[in-house]
Amino acid sequence: MNDADTWPAQLQRMLDEFGGGTQWDVINAGVYGYSAFQGLRYLQSKGFALEPDVVIVQFWANDAERWSMSDREAARRLALTQWERPLMRSRFYCWLKLTMQHTNLVRILAPDGPMVRESPEEFAQSLRAIRDACHRRGVKTAFVVWPVREQWSAPFPRPNEYQRIIEEVARGAGSSTAVLNLFEVFARAETSPYLDPVHANPEGCRLMAEEGKAVLGTLYSAGADAPERTP
Repeated sequence: MNDADTWPAQLQRMLDEFGGGTQWDVINAGVYGYSAFQGLRYLQSKGFALEPDVVIVQFWANDAERWSMSDREAARRLALTQWERPLMRSRFYCWLKLTMQHTNLVRILAPDGPMVRESPEEFAQSLRAIRDACHRRGVKTAFVVWPVREQWSAPFPRPNEYQRIIEEVARGAGSSTAVLNLFEVFARAETSPYLDPVHANPEGCRLMAEEGKAVLGTLYSAGADAPERTP
């Protein structure tokens, strides 16, 4: 799909057409494969440097994926690897590490078997951290509840645990936070709004952009305090 068909690009065009004398700048800060844990790290290290007025938060599908280790464990090991570099000059340390890799101690520290990248509890923690970090800086947030194609095609679609957490985190945050629920939006689509089991096609992105524009209207009363940029 072309970049012009993505929902951030379509939202940018809709806001430009809306006019009203306000300069809108929609920044697509999405990274393929990121979880909410990684999104929080990005927001803290780079996102706030963009001085956003609104942050649109869209996660859960990657968080629910099963990997050999959780995102938090992967981050911990990466940090340990960075500290380990000076030690790798020691032959004794290299021998000890190689020996440990062939013992059951490694299995105790990092058990085998698939695990979700973020458990529901960790996912809620990451979302609350994003919400609270934005709130401390006076940045508004809009949390997206994104259904997958299997849910869209079901006769009576129901949100999963991760999607329910998104609503719970967003709805308990006051007027500076809004919920963008695509269950209802995609249900109005005459044809499938999906490009694959998770991602939207250009029509689905259009629906998302339209709802995003409406949600921005709820965050700003009568155009007051309108933002200049919206990642």
